[in-house]
Amino acid sequence: MKNRKHKYLGFLWVILLLTGLQYQTFGQSDSATILGFDEYLEIVRKEHPISYRAELQVAKAKANTLRAKGNFDPILAGDLNQKYFKDDQYYDILNAGVKVPTWFGVTFEAGYDNNQGTRLNPENYTPDQGLWFAGVKVPIGKGLIIDKRRAEWRQSKVFVKSTEQEQRIILNELILNASESYWKWFKAYNKMKVYEEAVENARIRLQNIRVNVRVGDRPVIDTLEASIQLQNRLIGQQEAILDFNNSKQLLEIYLWREGFFPLELNENTFPPLFTLDMASNPDLILFSSIDSLKYTHPEILKSQYKIESKEIKQKLLKENFKPKLDLKYNAISQPVSDNVIGNYNPNDYTWGASVSFPLFLRKERGELRLNKTEIGELTAELDFKVEQIEYKAMAAFNNWSISVNQINLNGENVDNYLRLLNGEQNLFDNGESSLFLINSREKSYIDSQLKLIDAISNNQQADIYARYALGILF
Repeated sequence: MKNRKHKYLGFLWVILLLTGLQYQTFGQSDSATILGFDEYLEIVRKEHPISYRAELQVAKAKANTLRAKGNFDPILAGDLNQKYFKDDQYYDILNAGVKVPTWFGVTFEAGYDNNQGTRLNPENYTPDQGLWFAGVKVPIGKGLIIDKRRAEWRQSKVFVKSTEQEQRIILNELILNASESYWKWFKAYNKMKVYEEAVENARIRLQNIRVNVRVGDRPVIDTLEASIQLQNRLIGQQEAILDFNNSKQLLEIYLWREGFFPLELNENTFPPLFTLDMASNPDLILFSSIDSLKYTHPEILKSQYKIESKEIKQKLLKENFKPKLDLKYNAISQPVSDNVIGNYNPNDYTWGASVSFPLFLRKERGELRLNKTEIGELTAELDFKVEQIEYKAMAAFNNWSISVNQINLNGENVDNYLRLLNGEQNLFDNGESSLFLINSREKSYIDSQLKLIDAISNNQQADIYARYALGILF
C-alpha cells in the first residue's frame, strides 16, 4: 500500500478530510483522530470512483432520451435541380420546405415550389412566382396508435427510470462493501487493543512473580507458567496486529479523492473503542416497509421497467398487423407580391394515398410471439424475485433483532468474568489461590471481550444488511 500513486497527495487530502471529524478519547492517545462510521460513509459516497460511474450511467440514459426526442424535431430541407444543354435551360426545379412530426403520428409540412424550363415535365409546372403549399400527412392504419418514433421515445423514458434504479443498486452494493470493511477494521482494532492490555497485564504479573520467587513467597515453577502466558498473549497480539493492518488496507480501497486519487489513512486515525451503547436496535418503521418492497426496491423496479419496455414493443409489433395506409393533403396557393395566400382557392390542392400490406404476416406473427414469450419469462422472474427479496429482508431483520440480544448477553458475561477475575486476584494476593486459576479467569475475561466485540460488529453489519435488503442503504 505504501507504493500507491499520489501517496503524498493522498496523505494531505485525508488529513484535510479528517480534520473536521469528531475527536474522542476512549482510552486512546490524545493525538488520535476517531474516524466515525457516518463520516467514513460520507467520504465513500462523495469520492469513490464507483459513485462517479453510477452518475455517468444516468447521464448516459438521459442522453439516449434526448436522442429519441430528436425524432420529433422539425426538418428543414431543400432541393434544387437544373439542366442546361446547347444553350437551352431544360429545367430549373426548386423545392424547399419544413416538416414537423408530432407525437400523435400526424406530420405537418409547408414549403415552396418554383419550377421553370423549356423541357419541364408538365406535372412540375408552376407559375412564375412559384407555389406555396401547406398540408398534412396522416397514417390511417399502421402507425396511427404508435409508431417506431413514439415507441423509442417511450422506451427511452423507461430506460432513464431503469438506469436510476441501476444506480441505486450499484451504490447500495458499494455502501454495503464499504460498511463491511469498516466494521472489520473496527473489530480488528478493538481486538488489538484488548490484546495490548492483556500483554501488559501478563508482563506486570511476570515481574511480580519473579519478585515473589526471589523472596520465597512463590515456587519457581510459577515463573515458567507466567512466562508461557505472556508468550501466548504476545502470539494473540501479533495475530491481532496482522488482522488490523490487513483490515486497514482493505478500508483504504474505499477512500478516494474525486474518484481519481486513492488515499491512505493517517497513522493516528482509528475507529472508536467498543462500548455497550453502540448497539443498533431494529427500526420498526423500516420493518413495516417490507410489505411495500414491490413498489420501492430497486431490483424489483428495474425488472418492472424492463417488462414495461417490452410491453411498449408489444404494442408496436401489434401495429404491424394493420395495413399501412397514409393519406396526404396539401393546399397550394400562388403568391401575389408579398401576399402568400392572396390567391388562395380551396379548389387548389394536391392529395395522395399509399397502401401496403404483407400477405402472410409470418415475420410479424413470429416477432409478436417471441416478444410475448419474453414478457412471460420476465414476469415469472419478477414474481420469484419479489418473494426472494421479501424473504431476505425478513431474515435480515431477524438477524438484526438477535444481534442486539447477543450484545446484551456478551456484555453481562464481560462484567461477570471481570468480577471473577478481580475476586480471584484478591484471593491470589492473599495466598489463597494459584497462578493457574488467575490465568484461567483472565483468559475467560479476554475471550468474553473478544466475543462482545464480534457481537457489536455483527450487530452493526446486521443493521447495514437489513437496509441493503430493503434497497435503501444509499
